[in-house]
Amino acid sequence: MAVILDANALINLYRAEILSLIYLATECIVPAEVYAEAVTNGQMAGYPDSSGIAEIIGPCTEEFMEIQPDLGRTGRGETAVLRVYLERRGNSFPSDDQRFLRYLERMERSERVAIRHLGTPQFIVQSTINGLITKSQALDGIASLGGGISEVQSTDALQRLETL
Repeated sequence: MAVILDANALINLYRAEILSLIYLATECIVPAEVYAEAVTNGQMAGYPDSSGIAEIIGPCTEEFMEIQPDLGRTGRGETAVLRVYLERRGNSFPSDDQRFLRYLERMERSERVAIRHLGTPQFIVQSTINGLITKSQALDGIASLGGGISEVQSTDALQRLETL
């Protein structure tokens, strides 16, 4: 099963120091719009995470899509992630972008479609369950996310890891 990554997930997994492990262990799809947002634009703006992410994922191999970003004011990257997800059923994606997650909740209710998405801490737990990373790596990763993630999500993920 492939994992579709948005810019938020790329940054959070990189900061958790497990992006490289996930990238090596499973098929990761990074839409061109996400690559442009997280790497190309990030490097131009001087964000240090951007270069580290580029070293791990390499050059972008996905094509840009003809998309109209109109998902309740979410961006081109989130629109591309959703489009890839809908085209390739069976995939999942981590995201902590609250605006995007609210849009997905509305979409699930109105269109009665289930969309498999997890917050980054829950994705880290699932990666541990699937054997992609160790429990120790997961604990360290969640701890390193810090204030970028809700305390409720982090606490829930840490409690789940303790039961493994």
